[in-house]
Amino acid sequence: MEDRLFIESFEGDKGTAEVYELHRGQPLGVEKVDYEVDFAGDTYYARSIGEASLIAAELSGDRRFVDAALWAWRRTQTSP
Repeated sequence: MEDRLFIESFEGDKGTAEVYELHRGQPLGVEKVDYEVDFAGDTYYARSIGEASLIAAELSGDRRFVDAALWAWRRTQTSP
């Protein structure tokens, strides 16, 4: 049995991408967790929430990770 849980929506210049967490029951009671990104009628799969978030941000044009990375990089370039 598979459960699909909505995690977050990413909105940007290119549209909206949605991230879902997929829980799949496995033999012996082990549960497998993967992530799914839905964008413009296409589905992409990822092994971690971080990977899924980066894919969703890139597809949608959401700049939250790009802006944060640039901010962190700029901090390393300034002298104390």
